[in-house]
Amino acid sequence: MRNPKNIKESTAYGIFNKIIILLILFAIAYPIILELLNINFSCQYKQLFGSECRSCGVTRGLKACLKLDFLKAKEFNNQSIFFFLILIFQFFLRFVLLFIEKFKHIFYTKFLTQILVFDLLTIISLCLFNIFYYG
Repeated sequence: MRNPKNIKESTAYGIFNKIIILLILFAIAYPIILELLNINFSCQYKQLFGSECRSCGVTRGLKACLKLDFLKAKEFNNQSIFFFLILIFQFFLRFVLLFIEKFKHIFYTKFLTQILVFDLLTIISLCLFNIFYYG
């Protein structure tokens, strides 16, 4: 018998995954939209303090990654390749989770806690890697 609490939680998690997919698509489309509209933003941190912030060049780096020019992306910002890979990984992970939710609902609700823990540990691990590797 299905637990109604797990069904509600799985539905909420499915909505969460759909929102994350939309945010990832926006993050990937953002550099393309800026280029199409010929909009350039300058770093407010750089204007105020005279030095680049840790995220300077990430948008240009993501745009270079979309063109598969990873050397250029690394020139813009070392972390842009890492962020690009995270976006791609998360995008596919969310689609897999939505697929499991849609077609294997009993499996999904039965192992929802383990799926949530895996998802959370993946995000925490990636954040820690970013902090320790890039400083």
